[in-house]
Amino acid sequence: MLAGLACAVLVAAAVAQRGAVVSALPRSAGLYAAIGLPVNARGIEFANVRAEIVTDKDQPVLVVEGEVRGVARGRATVAPIEVSLRDADGRRIFEWVSEAPVAALEPGEAAPFRTRIVAPPAEGASVLVRFAERDFRVARQ
Repeated sequence: MLAGLACAVLVAAAVAQRGAVVSALPRSAGLYAAIGLPVNARGIEFANVRAEIVTDKDQPVLVVEGEVRGVARGRATVAPIEVSLRDADGRRIFEWVSEAPVAALEPGEAAPFRTRIVAPPAEGASVLVRFAERDFRVARQ
C-alpha cells in the first residue's frame, strides 16, 4: 500500500511539474504528448501565422508572418525561425531560417515576425513554421 501511494505521488508530481521534467529530460516531451499532456519546453509559441504569395518586381515572393508570444512563467529566449515549404504530399522541398524578431520575451509579451523568399518553388502547397533546433546564424567578425 505504501509503495502504491508513493507511486501515485510520484506520478502526480511528474504531471504537475512536467515543464521542469522536460527541461531536465527533453526526450520526455514525446511521452507527455503521447498521453495528451503536451509541454512547451521553450516557453514561446507562434500565433496568427499566415503565408501568402505576392508579386514584387514581376517575381513571386512567399511572405510568412505572424507573432511569437511568451508563454513561460519567466523570460524566455526566442530561437531563430525555421520555415519549411512543403509539397502536396507534405514533403519538404525548400527550407530557410530567419533571425528571431527579438532576443527574449517576457510572459504575455508578443513580437511580430516577417520573413520572405523570392521565387519559391512552384510545387509548394503548404508552409510549416517552427523554432529552429539549432542556431543557424553565422558568426561575424
